[in-house]
Amino acid sequence: MMDEWKLEVLTKIRLIDHEFELRTHDIFAPPESLGHIETAEGSYPLGLPSDGKYITESDGKRTTIRAAGADGPVIAAWRIRGHDRETIAETFDPTKRQVINLIHARVAVIVLSSPLVLAKTRLVSLHYASMKPLAPPALAARANEIIASQAP
Repeated sequence: MMDEWKLEVLTKIRLIDHEFELRTHDIFAPPESLGHIETAEGSYPLGLPSDGKYITESDGKRTTIRAAGADGPVIAAWRIRGHDRETIAETFDPTKRQVINLIHARVAVIVLSSPLVLAKTRLVSLHYASMKPLAPPALAARANEIIASQAP
């Protein structure tokens, strides 16, 4: 049972350029827990207009969400190590209620996840959030520089 498993998690979050976060989680899990736990890590939430419209782009390793409109805020997440998929969540409420934020009628969050299958697991991801985002080519270039600087 879950309440009998002891997991140890060492987390390191590095703030880069005030808009990027490089997140590393080292997870140590008992062998009997493997295959029974799903890891999940969320981006910053992106406030959406009441119609809930947003634009997504994904290349399999990176997902970017932009509020509808060319000049809106942006969030992005890159899977560097350990996470095997990404999804976009608009609610975490089992009733699927979406109006959960007092400021924004709707929100979207990029969720990186994977099953925990190794006793020692390292998860590494890069996250970006900005109200005044970099242009897409500059954002991609800076993210690639940060990712390339990481040791394998």
